[in-house]
Amino acid sequence: MVLAAHHVLHNGRCLLGGAEKYLLESIRALLAAGADVHVAYSGDWIYDDLTAAHEPPQPSLTFERVNWLDAHLRGDRRLRPGLIARRWAWFRRRRPDAVLVVQLGHGGAFGASI
Repeated sequence: MVLAAHHVLHNGRCLLGGAEKYLLESIRALLAAGADVHVAYSGDWIYDDLTAAHEPPQPSLTFERVNWLDAHLRGDRRLRPGLIARRWAWFRRRRPDAVLVVQLGHGGAFGASI
């Protein structure tokens, strides 16, 4: 599972930075290694090139827009018991073998999730 946030649309243009490029390359590498990848993301859709390269769509690559983080990377930072329980239940339902978290900012944005 890949957990990421990217708010990259500015004036109608998609401006990918280093974190987004790292994320896309990591997903490509996981797929090339034969992994099943479920991307849970907040923010903007940046996966057109990735999905076009894997047509027809592979069941090993799935996406879910969770929108846990807003454009200011808030939403998951506060470690409230109810929020942690909801994130724990979400992960428990999906049962990932491993989670790759691509964080921006100071690194605590996905605090409740991880």
